[in-house]
Amino acid sequence: MAVPLDEAVRRLVRDGDTVAPEGFAHLLPMAAGHEAIGQGLRDLTLVRMTPDRTPAPTDTEPPVLRALTSVA
Repeated sequence: MAVPLDEAVRRLVRDGDTVAPEGFAHLLPMAAGHEAIGQGLRDLTLVRMTPDRTPAPTDTEPPVLRALTSVA
């Protein structure tokens, strides 16, 4: 059964969780991260299973504090 992304994040992700949102290309993980931030979740660790560069810092204090990626 398919569940809308906003509902999945609301049901499954809590402050302080470590999550690995994966999907086709980069769009689903990005949308999941944006949804978590939009719902006000804090102190998350996002894990990406594929090698990637470290995200650039933003001008504002992000609610997502850590991002981990695998190494090639």
